[in-house]
Parts: sequence; C-alpha cells; structure tokens
Amino acid sequence: MHKKYPGHDFILLMMSRFTKEKNIPTAIRAVGELKKECPTILLIITGNGPEKINIESIIKNQKLQNNVIVEEWTGDIASYYKTADAFLLFSAYEGYGRAIIEATIAGCPVIMTDVGVAGDVICNGENGIIIPVGDTEALKKAILDLYKNRKKGIGMGERAQRDVARHLYASKQEYLQMYKKSLEQCLE
Repeated sequence: MHKKYPGHDFILLMMSRFTKEKNIPTAIRAVGELKKECPTILLIITGNGPEKINIESIIKNQKLQNNVIVEEWTGDIASYYKTADAFLLFSAYEGYGRAIIEATIAGCPVIMTDVGVAGDVICNGENGIIIPVGDTEALKKAILDLYKNRKKGIGMGERAQRDVARHLYASKQEYLQMYKKSLEQCLE
C-alpha cells in the first residue's frame, strides 16, 4: 500500500462492513484530528454496506480526502494486512472478529476496542492495543503511539503473529488445555 499511496508513511487499515456498529465515522474523525500532528497518516477503509454514502460524505465534509480513502472490497486482503502499519477495529460490538485473526496472522499490529476476540487473541500492550468501546481519546492516543514509535508496532505485530499461530496450530492436547483454562476463567 505504501507504493500505491506514496507520500503517506503511516497507513491504518480498516476492512469492514459499512454498518453503524463498526463506528467508522468516529475513526475517520479521529484521523482528521490527528492529521495536524501526523500529516502523512492515511486511513484506508475497504468494504461496503449501508453506511457507505454516509462515510464518504463525512470524508468530503471534513476535507479528509488526502488522509482517508474508501476502497471497494478486495480479494487481495493478505497484501493489505501485510503492508499496513496498523489494523484498526473500532466496533461497538463483535461476535468474533475474524479480521483481527487475519491481521495478526499477517503480522499487522492491531488497535481494537474491547470486543469479540479482544482478550482471547490480543493482550493489551504486548501484541496489540485494546481500547474501551467508544473511547475516541484512547483511539487517538493509540494511533499516535504507533505513529511515533514504529518499532513498537512492528514488535506487537510479530508477537501477535507468533501468538495466533501457536493457537491455530496447537496440538490436540495443547488446544484442550487452553480450552480448559478458558472455561476455568469463565467459572471464576
């Protein structure tokens, strides 16, 4: 994506259905507020859905066309995940969060709200950043942190990739032990 969008040295990625619970407009506004301090930031949003016209309108009204780009859904998601500087999920809720798994497998650092697989896959501050649902200030702080400290983001992405691979490719015995531990935590 850095070749596709030269002049932007920090690229955030959102791959999502364009629906209200995804809170995409809030993420767009956060990037708009950060562009003063991070002029080379770019948010790429790929997907489609009922909120698409609203999202494009917000970008235009906020004059963010140079910092936020909407693309149609792509079948080449791996190259997007692998070349983004961070993946962003600012949802109000998620059933699971498959995009988080995809991003971590590709080694892309994740900034996400505390929904879906947040605590199961992402360990806040170690292999990603988890922020409270709806906390725009925490979102801006997390983005700014990775913008200013690229090595931190790279390290988080590498740790997430390793951690997810360990879970995905665990032996049957290891999987059952992880499942047992998860159930015990639920009973506490």
